[in-house]
Amino acid sequence: MRRTGVIALLAAATLALSCGERSYRIAVTIDSSLPGDTVTLSGFDGRTFIPVDSLRIPAEVPRVIFSADSLLPAGLYVVSLNREDLFEIIVSGPAGQRFSARINPENGDGVRFEGSAENSQNAEFQRRIAAIRDRLPADGPSPETDAALTELQQNTAAETRGSLLSSMIRAQMPVPVPLYLTGKEERERYRREHMWDRFDFSDERLIRTPLLYGQLRRFVQSFPERDEEARTRAVCALLERTTTDGVSGAMQRYIPATLFSLYDDRESPLASDSMVLLTGTYLLANRLHDGLADSLRICFAMENARKNRIGHTAADFTLTDAQNRPVSLHRIEARYTLLYFFDPDCSVCQQVTEAVEFLKRKYGPAGLQVVSVYTEFETDKWRTYLSSGRLRNCINLHAPSGGNDIRERYDLFGMPILYLLDERKRVVLKNIPPTDPVTPVFYHMNRIHEEKKSH
Repeated sequence: MRRTGVIALLAAATLALSCGERSYRIAVTIDSSLPGDTVTLSGFDGRTFIPVDSLRIPAEVPRVIFSADSLLPAGLYVVSLNREDLFEIIVSGPAGQRFSARINPENGDGVRFEGSAENSQNAEFQRRIAAIRDRLPADGPSPETDAALTELQQNTAAETRGSLLSSMIRAQMPVPVPLYLTGKEERERYRREHMWDRFDFSDERLIRTPLLYGQLRRFVQSFPERDEEARTRAVCALLERTTTDGVSGAMQRYIPATLFSLYDDRESPLASDSMVLLTGTYLLANRLHDGLADSLRICFAMENARKNRIGHTAADFTLTDAQNRPVSLHRIEARYTLLYFFDPDCSVCQQVTEAVEFLKRKYGPAGLQVVSVYTEFETDKWRTYLSSGRLRNCINLHAPSGGNDIRERYDLFGMPILYLLDERKRVVLKNIPPTDPVTPVFYHMNRIHEEKKSH
């Protein structure tokens, strides 16, 4: 009987240990919270933080317990109170997912962890960084504070080697620029070429932190507008890094898939047809897509990217103007043509129309012509809009039978859509951001003016 009892106790202990290994339990105490306040645990999914669980502070104690009979994916998490972020939590793997955290946001003492050495180390690391920054002179960083920060990063990364915290610290450490590079462009080029030297691509846990996604966005933003060759070379070099030994399949897919999404955001100034084609081809050739639906999405985006690419001649069309006369785009004589697809009922279009009219007034004397295009069926609505005086002195066209063909040829995914064409109707700017259509045109027109002056 005694032996049976011992076996039963061992079985119970083993079961409890097994349940602990396959579940998480995070107790969060927020001293300044009130009953009914909402505490949320959110995790980074590779693009943004999404809620994992949300609980209300009970009346008895200012504490909530996030738990489930499953493990949290390794990555970075944030605890927020009533939607205000309070502190971060690092999860490095299956172990160490049962701990507690306590914070009083009002006393500024930071968060205290029990049962998680890694999160305690990160909290201490953040406190020491804050102390170094408090010592910054009024005129900005100094060699002394830079050296202190570098030493702290190096020591903490070494002490926590193998953890996600260590990989995150290393990823944020700047690459020193050689002193012999004194020119601004030279130093920027060096930083761009070496910006991935600190990233451990074998650690796929970085995917679930904002560091990798943020670095990819900075990478995409770092190239001069017209340096297509440098951008292509850098993207290929980055993709090559993901093929080395030790890089997981998740990382091999995440890098090109994220680049593809950033370059395919047609409402973003980061959009690039050539990079959509490059990264899309890479994803398909290496079968790094998520099945048939994802491959079709990539193919569709690549098909649209091939339409009216920058540097290529824009597709011609013949539509009817307000006097019912046919007008061909390619027969319009203008040094520059601002092609404006719009809908009078579109609220954004109303604001963009004002910007388009401003550009016509400013650059009309320099040879800019505005061609507005309405592709819907409600012609009377369009004529009423023009009769109000909007888009005066512009060439205003519409498709009497609807604009399905125009929509297909110009990928009119939404309204408004703007293009800038040169004298030969080659695309200079494509999908000009409607949030600020003036700046890209202003920049381009001024650059052309300065280039002519220099010659």
